[in-house]
Formats: sequence, structure tokens, C-alpha cells
Amino acid sequence: MRKEEHEAQTPQSDEKSSTVVSIAEKPRANTPAEDYSDPEFADIRDHWSWVKPGIEEILADSPHLSYLPEDVYAECISGKSALYVTPIGFAVVSVSVDEYSKERRLFIWLAWAKDRGEHKWLLYEDWLNLLAVDLECNRIEARSSVLELQPYALATGWDIDTVIYSREV
Repeated sequence: MRKEEHEAQTPQSDEKSSTVVSIAEKPRANTPAEDYSDPEFADIRDHWSWVKPGIEEILADSPHLSYLPEDVYAECISGKSALYVTPIGFAVVSVSVDEYSKERRLFIWLAWAKDRGEHKWLLYEDWLNLLAVDLECNRIEARSSVLELQPYALATGWDIDTVIYSREV
């Protein structure tokens, strides 16, 4: 999908909380070919029956997130975010623009895989890089409360920009 097509579907949006990190490279030796394909832009209405439970799983694992699955649905329907699907899961992305530097960032808001703990997100790094370049983004950003992702993210070229601490009052 070219920048113009993506922007027609996903105008820039405000940054949101995310629950997953990046997505990377070529199929690994233990990944069956039928499980790997480039993510495809999809209408969330056509995939809601399986995307909604994935979002609910993410929200159950991250109780600090304040949005509902229906909020994700609305962001995709309104064009502020875009759903991409593969045989192994989905990602919801948007483009954000830094208000001061005007730097464009491909923001991975949500990512979910049917099989957890296998680092399948590593399969899609090349695709994400191409999408970011196509959308004239100079950075890819994701947020996660899953601390176990940190060693893998840092080992594959990701940096830690900010750590957010919070507590209830």
C-alpha cells in the first residue's frame, strides 16, 4: 500500500498506548511457509470476529490500558488507524507526527499473535521498514508493558526512548 492509499485510510492520529513492540525479517527455519506472508491491509469489519478476542486478550494482560475493543474498531473505521492481518495474527498501526520536529512515525498501536512467546513479531521487521519508508516515516515506534520483549527488541535494533512510571493516587 502506498503512502497516499494508507493516508486515505489512516490520517495522522494522536499517539496512543501500545501493547506490543516491533514486527522483523525473513521466515525463521521453524516457521511453516503457510504461516508467513506479508501483512495485508484489512477492513476491521471483515475480521472483527477474531480480532476483537485478540484485543480483549491484550487488554486483559494490560489492565492499565483504558480503551475498549470498540475504540480500536472506531479508530480503524474512521481511518485514524489501520488493521493489517497475517495467518498468524494482526497489527493495528497509525502514523503520528511530532508536533515540534514534524518527524513522522509509524506507530504500532497493537500487535497480537495466535501463538504467544515464539517471537513471531520478528518475521515482519523488513515489511514494517518498507511500510514506514513508503509512508515517509523516519521512525517506527511501539510501546509495551511486556518486559520480556526488551532483550529481543534491543538485540534487533530498537532503542528505549522513554520509560513511563505511574501510580494511583
